[in-house]
Amino acid sequence: MEVILVKNESIKLDIIKNKKELDNIKIFTLEEFKKNIFFDYNEETIYFVSKNYNVIPSIAKIYLDNLYYILDSNSNNNKIMFLKEIKDNLDKNKLLIYNPLFKDFLNNKDIKVYTYRNKFTEYMLSLVNSNIIYLNKDSKDYKHIIYELDNTVEEIEYVLVRISELIKKGVKLDNIFITNIGEEYKSSLKRLAELFNIPIELKNNDSIYSTKLVHIFMDNLDNGVEYAIDIIKKLINNDRDAMVVKEIIEEVNKYIFISDINDLKNILNSELKKVKIKSDKYSNVIREVELDRVFSDSDYVFLMNFNQNKIPSIVKDEDYLSDLIKEELGFDKSSDINIEIKEETMKKIKSIKNLVITYKIHSLEGEVYPSSLIKELNYIVEKPEYSNIIYTHKYNKIKLISYLEEYQRYNTINKDLGILLNNYEIDRYDNRFKGLDKDKLNNYIKELNLSYTSVNNYFKCSFRYYISNILNLDIYEESFMLKIGNIFHKVLERVFESDKSIEEIYRDSIREESDSYSSKEEFFLRKLESEIKFIYNTIRKQEEYSNLNKAYYEQKIVTNIDKNIKFSGKIDKIKYEIKDNKAIVSIIDYKTGSVNIELDNIKYGLDMQLPIYIYLLKHSGLFKEVEIAGFYLQRIINNIVSYNNKNSYEELREEQLKLLGYSNKDEEVIKEFDKSYMDSKVIKSLKMSKNGFYQYSKVLSNIEIDNIENIVIENINKCSKDIIDGKFDINPKEIKGENIGCKFCKFNDICYKTNKDIVVLGSEE
Repeated sequence: MEVILVKNESIKLDIIKNKKELDNIKIFTLEEFKKNIFFDYNEETIYFVSKNYNVIPSIAKIYLDNLYYILDSNSNNNKIMFLKEIKDNLDKNKLLIYNPLFKDFLNNKDIKVYTYRNKFTEYMLSLVNSNIIYLNKDSKDYKHIIYELDNTVEEIEYVLVRISELIKKGVKLDNIFITNIGEEYKSSLKRLAELFNIPIELKNNDSIYSTKLVHIFMDNLDNGVEYAIDIIKKLINNDRDAMVVKEIIEEVNKYIFISDINDLKNILNSELKKVKIKSDKYSNVIREVELDRVFSDSDYVFLMNFNQNKIPSIVKDEDYLSDLIKEELGFDKSSDINIEIKEETMKKIKSIKNLVITYKIHSLEGEVYPSSLIKELNYIVEKPEYSNIIYTHKYNKIKLISYLEEYQRYNTINKDLGILLNNYEIDRYDNRFKGLDKDKLNNYIKELNLSYTSVNNYFKCSFRYYISNILNLDIYEESFMLKIGNIFHKVLERVFESDKSIEEIYRDSIREESDSYSSKEEFFLRKLESEIKFIYNTIRKQEEYSNLNKAYYEQKIVTNIDKNIKFSGKIDKIKYEIKDNKAIVSIIDYKTGSVNIELDNIKYGLDMQLPIYIYLLKHSGLFKEVEIAGFYLQRIINNIVSYNNKNSYEELREEQLKLLGYSNKDEEVIKEFDKSYMDSKVIKSLKMSKNGFYQYSKVLSNIEIDNIENIVIENINKCSKDIIDGKFDINPKEIKGENIGCKFCKFNDICYKTNKDIVVLGSEE
C-alpha cells in the first residue's frame, strides 16, 4: 500500500480527485497523521479542560493542541509543567483517544511526503519504522508578469476583463480560479462579476451565529434543548433556514453529555460563532480557492492582492508556547516557519503554468505596498493597458456615469469617456425618490417590525430608513465602546437576581464573549471591574430611598400596531409596587452614550426614547393599571469627572450616576420611588421649596404623561402607515440650524440631496 502525507484537506481532496486508482493508496493530512501517531481528542475532552481549568473552549483547545509538543520534554518550564499536568489528568480520566495499531500499520511502508519539511514533521516521522520519501511537488519554474493597478476596483476590473477574454477563447469556467482575496475584495468582486455576467463562487465567512434562528434558539435554551429545537424547526421557511437548524442540531449533539444548561449555553455561545453558513455548490462557475491546492496545466489562476502583509502570510511569536520554549523543545520558531512559508509560496507560484498576478497601490486605508516576494521572484512588473467598455452595456453605462462625475468634480477626462459618450445616452439625473409598487413592497416586507431606533431613523429622513431598514444596507459594526455597554447591561441585568458576586458575574460576562476581544480589549475590560462595582454599589444606595421593591430587568415588550405590524422594545429596569390594585412604576434605561432627554422634538417623531418606554409599559400587559412615578435614563459610563472643591471624587461620581428624566409631580406618587424627592439623592435636578418644585425640576402631571403617550402612539401609527404606503422621500430634517437627518448618515453619497430636500422643523413656530 502507498502512504501519502500531505499538508491539508484541500490537497488531499485534489489528489483523490486526480488519482485513477485509490484501492492501494492511503492519504493522510498532517493533522490526521499527528492525531494517529500521538492521540486525538473530542468535545468531551475540550469540555473537561474548560471546566477544570476555568477557561473558555477555544483556550482549552489551545492547551490541547500544545500537548503534542511537550510529550518528550523534561523541562521545568512552568507552561510545559502545566501542560503535562493537563495531559496526566486527561489520561487518568481516559479522555485522550489513542490509536495503538497505527505505527504497526506504517511498519516498513514507503511514506511519500508532499509538504515542506519542518522539525515537528521530522520528529513525527522519526517515530515510525518507515521509508520516508520527501517529494518536491512544486519543482517547475514558470515565469510570470506581475500587474500593478491603482486600487482594488481597478484590480478587480482588470481580472474580470482577462477572465472574459479566456471565456471568449473557450476556457471552461471550472478551470478558472481566483485566490488570495481578502474580505475587502468580496463585495466589489461579487457586484462587478454580476455586471460582467461572470458566475463566481466566493467562500462564505459569515457565521450562522448572525442568523435570527440562532438567537431564537439561544433565547429559548433555558426551557430545555428539545424545546428550543422544536421552536426553530417551526420557523424553517427555506433551504437556508433548514441548513442553519441542521448545523445547530449537529453542534448540540456534540455536547449531549453536558447536563448543566448554563455550561451548555456558554459553550454553544462560543462554538456557534465558528460555524460558517454553507453556500450552495454549483458547477460551471469560477471559484475562490487557496493557493496551495493542486492545479493542472489546463487551469488558469488569478492571484490577486499581491501586497505586503497579504502574501506571504506571516506567523508571529504569539503562540501559547513562545519561540524561546519552542527552541528549547527543538521545534521551529516563528522566524523558521516564516522562511518555510515564503519558500513554499514562491515554489507554488513558479509551479502554476497559467498564472496572472495583480496588486494595488491604493486601498481605502491609503497607500499600500507590493509584496516583498516580487524582488525574490525577480518577475517583471507592468501597468496594464486595458479597456473594460466592451463586455456589458449595463456596466458601460455605470462607467460612463462614473467618468462624468469625475469630470464634473475634478475636471479629469478618462480615456474611455469619449467612446462611451458616443455610444450611450444618459437620462437627466433626478435625485427624487420615484416611489415603489405598494403590493410588491408589502409582499417584500411581509411583517414590519418597528422599534425606537427604526422610527427615529424614519422621522430623521425616510429615505435613510429605506436604505438602512428596507434594503438592509447598513452594515452593523460593533465598536469596543458598544461591547463595554453590552457587558455592563448584561451584568446589571443579572446581578440583582443572582447569588453570585458582582465580580463573578462581570468576569463570567467577559468570558462568554472573549472570542470577540483582542488582548488589549480584554486587558481594558479587566480594569473596568472596579467601575462596574462602583456603579452597582451606587445603584444599591439609590434603591434605599425607594419603596418600589419589585423589579423586571431587560424586559422585552412587543405590541401589535396592526396586522403584520409590530413595535418592540426592551426596558432595562422596571421598578414597581402594587398599591390599591394599581402598579406604581418607575422606568430606568441604562445609557452608555449621550442622548437628548428633552421632549421638544417628540411632536416631530424624534428623540422619543423615554416617551416610548411609557407607551411600551402601558401596552405590555404586565399590569392591569399603571401610574408612572417617573421615566429616566441612567448614564452608566461617564466622561471624566470635573473636579470641584465642595465634593469628594466619590461624591462627584455618584452625582453623575443620578437619574436623568421626568418625575410625576404628584408628591404621593414620586415619594414611593424616591423618598428623598424634596432634595433628591437619586434624581438629577429634582428639588422642592416651600412653594413647590423648583422651575428647573423636570416634573409632569398624569395628564401630561398621558398626552406624551398619545403623541407617541400617533407618531408610531403615522410611521407604520407611511412605510406600508412606500413613502421614502429624501427629506432630511433640520432643527435649530442642525441637519440631524444627515448627521452620521452612512448614505450621504447615495441620495445626492439638495437644499430643497431639507425639511426645516420649528419654522412654523
